[in-house]
Amino acid sequence: MAKAKALKSSMQKMIFKMLDIFSKEEIEKIAREVGFVKRKGKIEPWQFLYLCAFSDLDICKDTLVTMSSNMGSNLDNIVSTQAIHERLNYKAVAFLQEIFVTLLNKSTKGHSNIPSMLDEHFKRIRIVDSTAFQVPEIYKDEYKGSGGSS
Repeated sequence: MAKAKALKSSMQKMIFKMLDIFSKEEIEKIAREVGFVKRKGKIEPWQFLYLCAFSDLDICKDTLVTMSSNMGSNLDNIVSTQAIHERLNYKAVAFLQEIFVTLLNKSTKGHSNIPSMLDEHFKRIRIVDSTAFQVPEIYKDEYKGSGGSS
């Protein structure tokens, strides 16, 4: 029982940390923009985000019953397995992609200089790319310098 309370507390802290970066309104806005939400339902977008990304469930392997009970015990939102099943679609994928793209953009904005213990040894790093590829001979007229020895 104590372990379950600690887990619930940990999950709630993670959700609140996410809400430091995103407001519930911003998550809702993103969900509406990608078409994941059209009207108010039993599962709010932030709860779905929790279920898919932060609940320690594997939505590819865990059952809908497990997901439903997880939402009930950790978020105090009792939803049917059918409600969850209906949310697992391509719009949910678009919603999660947009959330994580936005999260990445917010977390890296203004952090172009990532501190490291190597900073004291090097003043700069140069990246040289020597990627090369051959274009088939039939394209030699469209791409000058390609095809054989040209």
